[in-house]
Amino acid sequence: MYRVGGTTHLPNVVSTAQVPQGYDQIEWDVSWLSESARQLTLKPGQKATISVTLDASGLTEPGSYTATPEQSTDTPYTLAPLPVSLRVTTAGS
Repeated sequence: MYRVGGTTHLPNVVSTAQVPQGYDQIEWDVSWLSESARQLTLKPGQKATISVTLDASGLTEPGSYTATPEQSTDTPYTLAPLPVSLRVTTAGS
């Protein structure tokens, strides 16, 4: 996430860009989510399945938890976000 331009008050226009505090992290640790593979290489036409495991045992508060694991590729194709959610009704279960 970036803040680009804006104004502090008219007519002062800000022409800078900045990363808001807390949004400068490349990778977040989502303790309740793990993947069977963090990186893989596929040949043309090849498919792969990655299993995602959700574990609420380390969470101390009930509630809804969400994450969108980052996906990247070195191909010309875009990857759709794959949001993951976990609803915890009792902490630690």
